[in-house]
Amino acid sequence: MCSPPPFAIAKGKKPTAAQRAGLRYEEKALAHLEGWASARGYSPLSKQWIEYRDISGRVMWAEVDQFAISGDTDNILLFEVKIRHTRDAFKQLGRYKTLLASIYPNHHICPIEICQYFDMEEYKTTILDEIRPHSLPHAAHIWEPSILTTLVGIN
Repeated sequence: MCSPPPFAIAKGKKPTAAQRAGLRYEEKALAHLEGWASARGYSPLSKQWIEYRDISGRVMWAEVDQFAISGDTDNILLFEVKIRHTRDAFKQLGRYKTLLASIYPNHHICPIEICQYFDMEEYKTTILDEIRPHSLPHAAHIWEPSILTTLVGIN
C-alpha cells in the first residue's frame, strides 16, 4: 500500500452531477460494507492505493475501493463499488485481485462488485450474506440503501 499519487489530489475541477451521485453512493456503500465486514470478523480497508510496475516497467497506481481480510481464515473479500454496473468493473476487479494476490499470496480473494443499478442478465447477482469466498470467481451484489435490511439484515 502507498500514499495517493500526485494526480489523485483534485485541483479545482468540479465533478459533474452524475459523478457526485456516484461518489455519494460509494461513500454510503463503503460505510455499510465496513460495518458488515467487521460484524463478520473481517478487517476492512477502504480507499487503499497500490503502486506497481506494468510489464514495461512503468510505475502505475490502483486505488482499491475496499477489501476485507478475514481474521480467522485465508479469505479476502474485494469490493468494487459502482452506482451503475459496467463491464469495466469486472476488469478492475481482475486487476485488483492480481495486485492483492501479490501482496497476500496465501489468501483466497473473492472479488465482488457492489452496484445500485445492474441491468445485465448474463451475470447472476447475489445476496451478500450468501457469498462464500471459495465458491465464485466473482460476484455482483445490488445494494440499495433504502432496502438494506432486506438484502443483508443490517441496519
